Amino acid sequence: MDSVAPGKVLFERDAVADAIYLVEEGSVSLCWNTPGHKAGLFEVAGPGAVLGLAECITGERYRMTAQVVEPGQVSTIERPILLALMREYPEFCMQVVRWLSENLHGLYYRFQSAAKADVRRRAPN
Repeated sequence: MDSVAPGKVLFERDAVADAIYLVEEGSVSLCWNTPGHKAGLFEVAGPGAVLGLAECITGERYRMTAQVVEPGQVSTIERPILLALMREYPEFCMQVVRWLSENLHGLYYRFQSAAKADVRRRAPN
């Protein structure tokens, strides 16, 4: 577990996903930042959040930039260790599946809510 100060970047969009980050204390912003565009805040993650999990498992690049907002503690698990733990400990592998499922469910809810809000905004008065 490492102490992290505000402004520290844990990972950047398009960097090779070489680890996951467990937010123990504090908060971390997740932003879309594409060349030539202002960074857009996706969410602020707090204690208990697991960042970069899907990308790390698949070997893809990070899809967002993670930057510390509030000081705290963050644990890092490097990709080779994560994959070895998943192979060796079925109960840990199932926990990873739960985390991925929670992430997917959260995204579904978020996009469903955004779609409903968009429909309400477009409805004639």
